[in-house]
Amino acid sequence: MQSSDRPIFVVGCPRSGTTLFRVMLHAHPRIAIPPESKFLMPAYRRRTRFQDLQLRENRQLLAEWITRRQDNGFPDLQLDADTVANEIVDGPPTLGSAMGIVFRAYAQKFGKDRWGDKRPSYYGFMDELDHLFPDAQFIHVIRDGRAAVASIKRKTDLPPKGDSLKSMATWIQAVDACRRSGKKLGPERYFEVRYEDIIADPEREMRAVCAFLGEEFHPGMCAPEQIAAEVTPATWSHQKQILRGVNDESVELWRQQLEPWEVATLERAAGGRLRSLGYELSGIGGRAPLTKVLQLVLLHRRFTAELAARRLSDRRQLADSEQPVASLLTKGQLDYAAQPQSRPRPSIVPKRVRHAVRWRLRRLRRALRSSASAVSESSD
Repeated sequence: MQSSDRPIFVVGCPRSGTTLFRVMLHAHPRIAIPPESKFLMPAYRRRTRFQDLQLRENRQLLAEWITRRQDNGFPDLQLDADTVANEIVDGPPTLGSAMGIVFRAYAQKFGKDRWGDKRPSYYGFMDELDHLFPDAQFIHVIRDGRAAVASIKRKTDLPPKGDSLKSMATWIQAVDACRRSGKKLGPERYFEVRYEDIIADPEREMRAVCAFLGEEFHPGMCAPEQIAAEVTPATWSHQKQILRGVNDESVELWRQQLEPWEVATLERAAGGRLRSLGYELSGIGGRAPLTKVLQLVLLHRRFTAELAARRLSDRRQLADSEQPVASLLTKGQLDYAAQPQSRPRPSIVPKRVRHAVRWRLRRLRRALRSSASAVSESSD
């Protein structure tokens, strides 16, 4: 089996088991996945601030932005900031390369060849990650939506901060967004694994994951508790959970933690998705409150419209820019860069038309919000 150096990204709805899965992946002797970074997408959104990265001084500015901030997750990687900054300055002149150098340095700290990242919010940024790392592989960790909502509701420091309906809309959006991006990526780059299946038979599932990644299975992947203290910051509550190892303690807790109306509402609005993912409907909630179902549907439509608008804007910005963002670190990335690229055509839509489209999107979002508020008031 030929060794791979392709990046790996773990995505999924918050509270879906991505942290446990990340440590299981890290237990592989060739794979290093760090604690959640917080600089990748912020850097992507701010890429125009760093201007032309062909210029060394601009790469220096980007390197300092990544390595000197204390609120972006870089300190959790426990890397030497000066060394990483110098590698970025001396590295290829693209944003993806700078990001990849950070993750590569983390992997090298453990003597490993493959690197990547894990962050649940990446479910809405898979297209952008594909722009940055055109050879990356994505693993979507799926959990029963009822269990994910119960866990989000219990952990009130997470957005949407205990709001059941927003938690449900987030789960639906995460599943839809990942699968939509995964369809474009294809089976060679996108893979789904269910949290419940990992818990039930970790070896079988991790063997399937390794086959997707093109790696040999390693037994240590089924015992994440053995490395939890080494690769998870002690201040994180996740560490205590992982130290308990792979267990089924929380698989069915949602049955006690969710109110009947919450179960009924999610099963009514997303029953088709639950069944398609292999989850049986419980029916324990009885008849779903119509106002709650309508609120959930409107929330999901709003989230979908906002994601579509953001991606449309992003594609236009990429098309209008002369500066590439794709990483140039791995063999696959270099091979991709050497091929003739069918660059998107710059925007030729008249400005007045673009403004009209944006105005209509804003009007739609306001209407959806107003409808949701009206439904909420009537239900009260």
